[in-house]
Amino acid sequence: MILNKLTITGLILIFIFYLSCAPVTKAPEKILILDKQLYGVQPDKIIISDADEIFKIVPVGGDIRLEDRRLPEPITLIRIDTKEFQAFSGNCPDKKGAVRFHKQGKRLYCSDDKNLFFNLRGKGPGNYSLKVYPIKLEENAKVKIIIYKDLKSLSQ
Repeated sequence: MILNKLTITGLILIFIFYLSCAPVTKAPEKILILDKQLYGVQPDKIIISDADEIFKIVPVGGDIRLEDRRLPEPITLIRIDTKEFQAFSGNCPDKKGAVRFHKQGKRLYCSDDKNLFFNLRGKGPGNYSLKVYPIKLEENAKVKIIIYKDLKSLSQ
């Protein structure tokens, strides 16, 4: 009887040890994709005509992805501060994962390789880099976010 209690106790301890050593898999973070009705695509820029919607959807430190066949590539829009945004290439240089914003580190990372980081100028390790899209906020009756496809478009 005592032997059976010791055996059961031993098995329970082995099982608990096994569980503590097992890798913990974390659910993938949900990637927000901006509704196509909230923005328009022109030859040289993307206009989000009602930024108030973005302010509601994307918290400070958050990101949202623009995916549209009219865009040269997916774009990741990050909200750094209350009215401070930046836009980057939405795909990692290896084309496998999505670009996400790490708010604590104030840097970007690849969703498929959490060890591949980029600074807020798009520079990563070695030759890795992300395209940075110039961005401007226009404050009239409604706040607009304008993402330019290149610097030349911004100056026009």
